Amino acid sequence: MVEIFGWELLYDGIKDEITKKCEILLVFVHWILISNGAKCLGCNNILELKNSEKKSGRETLPDGWNHKKDKYTLRYVINNRLFILYGVDCDEIFLLNWLNVSRKVTANVVINIESTVKSLSGPLDVILPDYQEEIYNLNKNLFGVIYESKTKCKEIQTQMKRSPQLAVLSSARRFHEILRTA
Repeated sequence: MVEIFGWELLYDGIKDEITKKCEILLVFVHWILISNGAKCLGCNNILELKNSEKKSGRETLPDGWNHKKDKYTLRYVINNRLFILYGVDCDEIFLLNWLNVSRKVTANVVINIESTVKSLSGPLDVILPDYQEEIYNLNKNLFGVIYESKTKCKEIQTQMKRSPQLAVLSSARRFHEILRTA
């Protein structure tokens, strides 16, 4: 069993609410964000960040995070900036949209649900057997599109060919840097 810091605690707190494989993907993305310093402000799409929200937020998913069943919206604060994560379940694929509200920049990624999520329960490496690759892909194609230069993406790709484990760690470190400068 692979233990990833914070995943088990987050997952155990909401596993009874998960009814669809795309929700696993949303929880996974949420975990990546909070693991890198983001705080969740709720499940709405208000495009204004109030001063009182800049230092608030939480690491857990808000009540009602999956009540719409095919459309998901989560607001995050990172370094006093507002971001919104949208997810849409389109049967076999899950569309994620990451919006940097202050810069008015978005990035999208499409994930094949069935080939990515293998189970609704169990340890992370059973639920998402290729979770390390998914971290890399989300960093490069969703979060990194907004912030990273092509040079940094190429560096990570080269590392991935040499040592996938090291590349995931490097990618995670770079993602943390990205969030700090967002």
